[in-house]
Amino acid sequence: MGVNLNQGGVLPSRSTLNLSIVSGAALAAEALQLALKDFALPVPTTLILDSPPGFAFSAWPAGEHPVLIVTPSCSPHYLHDLLALHPAPAGVMHEPVTLSQLQAALKVVARGQAFHQIPPLPHNDLSPREREVLRWVALGLENEAVADRLGIKVKSVADMLSRVKWKLGLQTRVDLARYYLGLHLVTL
Repeated sequence: MGVNLNQGGVLPSRSTLNLSIVSGAALAAEALQLALKDFALPVPTTLILDSPPGFAFSAWPAGEHPVLIVTPSCSPHYLHDLLALHPAPAGVMHEPVTLSQLQAALKVVARGQAFHQIPPLPHNDLSPREREVLRWVALGLENEAVADRLGIKVKSVADMLSRVKWKLGLQTRVDLARYYLGLHLVTL
């Protein structure tokens, strides 16, 4: 039993390995692969390293085995959306995470139990549709593409974005993306 390393959101087909690591950050995934090389789990389990933030949405598997997401984002809207993925992830952890914490979480989710180590989520001041529009804009879609994806009018997307900016006290699409992805505290 070992670790199967995958990058770029490509999940393996059925494998004899018990842990698949999926990440947009090759170095972090390779380091974890080395650290977990002798770590065994009772069932196939996927670990998604959400790096860069937003990667988990593109790497989301449609498989039947448990998934643990480790994310650097502390944005409540982003964390709400991770928890709302379908099927729901068995676990979500906010960085920083020690190797022993990661191993403990993987064991819990491999047993089919939920494991969440994230900051408390405040009341969500955005509607589900506003949060959905915010997510797609933060992940780089233009208003027309968001409207097509959601089956709504482009004007509805623009109106929702205006409301979201007002509610969050933000000015630009870049501000929205940084806020949603949890990068609003980063000084450039």
